[in-house]
Amino acid sequence: MNFFKKTKEISKIKEILKKFKTLENDNYFDLLKTNYIKLLINQTVEKSINEGNSFYIQNLFNIIESWNSIRPIPIETGKWFESLIGNNDSYIGIHKTGGCGKISTNNNTFLQNIFNIGLYITGDLLSGIAKDKEYIPLTKNITPIINILDLIIYIKSSYKNSTGSIITSIPNKYVDSNYRVIPGCEEKIYTYINGQLALKPEYIVGFITYDNNLCETILKEDFLYKNR
Repeated sequence: MNFFKKTKEISKIKEILKKFKTLENDNYFDLLKTNYIKLLINQTVEKSINEGNSFYIQNLFNIIESWNSIRPIPIETGKWFESLIGNNDSYIGIHKTGGCGKISTNNNTFLQNIFNIGLYITGDLLSGIAKDKEYIPLTKNITPIINILDLIIYIKSSYKNSTGSIITSIPNKYVDSNYRVIPGCEEKIYTYINGQLALKPEYIVGFITYDNNLCETILKEDFLYKNR
């Protein structure tokens, strides 16, 4: 690469790194303060410098700028997310609820059913009701999450007019990182509710919702305790 062109690109990279500072905030959960994002920035800077192309770090800046501030997440909630992802004994996932809108934290039938009974694994709309011992892949309804950036993006995104996300956590002795059930562990994961296949409720840990750009976390244990 032309020396002067590479020098110009490196100068751009340095300016973009300065811009990251403008995104930092102490009032809500800040992606820039997570170890994952710090490492990702360092890796992206290295790639940008090695290839003499500021595009990579600029693109990362654009992503973080877009998702770091909208619909702020409380610091404690963000730390809870990090602890879930950092748990080496389990994998987490998200089910985006469709058409539910804002879910109340009061004694709510929807949350009572999810937390007490389980999450339906419905598969494709044309697949019909699951028959006994026919196991629909979890990924038909749940998206596996492996890093904090993906988790924040999924939580802050809406789906079919719904603001809700069901958070799951399943031991890695039962599923792999792609939420594929390890052969022989199906009965540890699935249950049947009125003939419909479902994920057992013990693997559902919380519900995240937002209203007027305010994020609210409903932990299963807290909800069930308050609504005994």
